[in-house]
Amino acid sequence: MPHGPGTVDRRETMNPIGANTWIWTSPLTDEWLSGLVPRLSAWGFDLVELPVEDPSDWDPASAAAVLREHDLGATVCAVMPPGRELVAADRATVGATQRYVRCCVDAAAALGSGVVAGPLYASVGRKWRVEAGRGRSWCANWPTPCRRLRSTLAS
Repeated sequence: MPHGPGTVDRRETMNPIGANTWIWTSPLTDEWLSGLVPRLSAWGFDLVELPVEDPSDWDPASAAAVLREHDLGATVCAVMPPGRELVAADRATVGATQRYVRCCVDAAAALGSGVVAGPLYASVGRKWRVEAGRGRSWCANWPTPCRRLRSTLAS
C-alpha cells in the first residue's frame, strides 16, 4: 500500500486478516506452506494461522523464511486432540502436553509471532464431572497446572 501524506497502511490501523491453513490441508507440511503462502499474499491476507498438529509436520525456520519472502505474518494454533491435557490428568500426560505447548511457543517465537491460539487447557470437547463438594477444591488447585506450565515455558 502506498505511503505518503494522507495515506495509511491498513495493517497499522486495523486488526490483520488471516487464514488458517486447515481451509486447504491437514496436516500442514513445508511443501503445502511454500505453495500456499504466495497465493495468500496475492489474495491480500496479512497473516497465516499455522496449526501444530505434530511438531514435526512443518519447520518453523522454513516457514519464517517463506512468510518473510511474501511479507506475511503468522500466528500459531495449538491442536489439542484427546490425550493432550493440562488439567485433571496424570503427571505423564500433563508433562507431555507441557512439552507440546513449549513446541508451539518455540514455533511462534521462530516465526516472530506473539500468538499461540488455543484452547490449551484440555483436549477439544473434553468434559469431566466435578463431584458435588469438590468444585471448590478443584478451583483452589487450578494454580498448580498454571505454575507447572509457566515453569515449562520459562525453561
